[in-house]
Amino acid sequence: MEDTLNASEVKIHLETCGVYQSNPNDTATSKWHKASSIAEAENIAKETSKKYNKGWKKADCCMKFA
Repeated sequence: MEDTLNASEVKIHLETCGVYQSNPNDTATSKWHKASSIAEAENIAKETSKKYNKGWKKADCCMKFA
C-alpha cells in the first residue's frame, strides 16, 4: 500500500490480510498495487518508495510468516 500523503513507508500486504480486505480500493490517501508474488511486490515497493524517501516494509499485520 502506497501512502500518498507520505506519512509512512510503503507496506506490502497479502490479499488475505484484514487491512487489505477491509479497504482494497484506492483512496485520496492511499494507493494499492497488485503483484503476483512476494518478489514482485518487493520490487514494486522498492520503486514506489523512492519517491517518498521513507523506505518500504512487509506489513506487520500479515507478513510475519510470509
